[in-house]
Amino acid sequence: KKGREYVIYEGGRPKNLDDVSNPAWHLLESDRFGNNVLEKYIKIPVWGNNAGNSSAVDVTNDALQMKRSLNSVSSRGCPFACKFCFRGAQGERNYGVRSAKNIFSELTQYKKKYDIDFLGFVDDNFAVSRKRIFQMRDEIGEMKENLQGRLRIGAMPSMSPVLPIILQRIRGAYPGVSVDVHFVGNEELKVSLDKYALDCAITYDDYAAEMSWCNAQPIFKETWSLLVPDSYEFESMENITWNDAAKLPFAMLTPSMHERQLADTIFRGLGFEVTPKIESESILHLMFQTQYTELCTIIPTHFTRMPGTLEGTKALLLKDPVIEKGVSLFWVKTDNVMPMPSIAEKIAKSLAESGEMQNYLY
Repeated sequence: KKGREYVIYEGGRPKNLDDVSNPAWHLLESDRFGNNVLEKYIKIPVWGNNAGNSSAVDVTNDALQMKRSLNSVSSRGCPFACKFCFRGAQGERNYGVRSAKNIFSELTQYKKKYDIDFLGFVDDNFAVSRKRIFQMRDEIGEMKENLQGRLRIGAMPSMSPVLPIILQRIRGAYPGVSVDVHFVGNEELKVSLDKYALDCAITYDDYAAEMSWCNAQPIFKETWSLLVPDSYEFESMENITWNDAAKLPFAMLTPSMHERQLADTIFRGLGFEVTPKIESESILHLMFQTQYTELCTIIPTHFTRMPGTLEGTKALLLKDPVIEKGVSLFWVKTDNVMPMPSIAEKIAKSLAESGEMQNYLY
């Protein structure tokens, strides 16, 4: 109008309030003069005696006084038509709520970024949905190491000996969390993560470029060994070169599998075209071939940790080159912190930083 643009709000709101972005608090981190307005705001209590809006908290008990707080809104409107309330006259009976998970994610973001100790909700009627309040209680239980729920982890089949120590740590830290483990190929891992059918996945770092939409937490580095019959031929050996291994009879994974493709690349680089006598999608089946026949097979070295399956066999470290393949935990990047991937990340990070996983497996 007259050369100027105007924005007119048409009213209404998204059907799913979880689609509404969190407040852009970062815009208040610095004003035009360099003052951190947000920091000053956070230090002003939003509720209680000190805020002048409630006497429910004992003002003499310092432990109950908030030091750093923010406000949020978890719902819109109110479904009731109380005679004393003017909100119904304004059309605010159009009630909608954000999910407990969405609210919890916002809370954990603020806790991590701003170190708040209180988040106030300025809803018209926060307590309308009793069910949602209990859901929020369960979500916030994570902060007290009391998370309840189900963690869905996907993994490459070669990760079978690795998972017990990870799952043991999760059970120890979060006894209320049960875990579903799904062993699938990497393509299915990617699809399941993208569709949120899995909370997280454990696979090789090689796939990080293809999964740029995921976060990654390194866990350990995998090496490879040659599993051979425990015969006089290998009696004095602790390792073997790829060059010497190429001359032995093989049982190998199928050509479509990532580990097989890498092994073929190494052999070809040395001038060998290895043709296996047996091919299978199961590493365990290949190990049985070595246990009961003359065939050799390539295994992740950590498979030697499996109990009772290696009698009559011997693992020789493959060298020249020694293969070190990074293994990481992957989960989808989101604006909000999701509880289940978050606990898996914490455990994976702890095992990586302490070196416990690497030492346990190797």
